[in-house]
Amino acid sequence: MEHVVTFVIVAMATILVTRLLLMAAGYPQLGGEGMHIAHVLWGGALLIVAMVALLLFMGPVVRPAATVIGGIGFGLFIDEVGKFLTDDNNYFYAPAFAIMYASGVGVVVAADVVASRRRR
Repeated sequence: MEHVVTFVIVAMATILVTRLLLMAAGYPQLGGEGMHIAHVLWGGALLIVAMVALLLFMGPVVRPAATVIGGIGFGLFIDEVGKFLTDDNNYFYAPAFAIMYASGVGVVVAADVVASRRRR
């Protein structure tokens, strides 16, 4: 359970850091010629790295690193939820923060339910 909580804390911190960095940089567009490489893609890539590491090397050494990598990936991924909930790709959609943090709480609650059933 401690790794799940760490995962969510890292994800939520990643959202805050991402927003601060984007604001400080003036919301740059990575890519060029009509392309934009959104950070949701980097988040998905980091989630894949974390999952593959866990599947290949699941153990006490790799688990904490995969937890942090996966948390960063999830944070980068969920930070763009506003773009996917609005028809105008509104990154600043007001309810997005509530949705982001509710998803983190949902992950912890679901993991706690599963972990408590496993202990019985």
